[in-house]
Amino acid sequence: MLRAVLSKARNVRVILGKVEKINSAEKSVTTPEKTDEYDSLVLATGARTSYFGKDEGAQHTFGLKTLEDSRAIRH
Repeated sequence: MLRAVLSKARNVRVILGKVEKINSAEKSVTTPEKTDEYDSLVLATGARTSYFGKDEGAQHTFGLKTLEDSRAIRH
């Protein structure tokens, strides 16, 4: 969802991938594919719902990590 919103911004680039190295002195980020330079860097590490070791609870509950999750709860 966030990528769709930011894709319209001309001065923003969204990269989805694994970061191997961040060089803050040179303002660069290295992934397995390449190294990119940045002016400002925002890292979003992702998340998933934790059931605190009781993963069977996932069948009987809703997560709240996405817009679709919130819509399911609302309905």
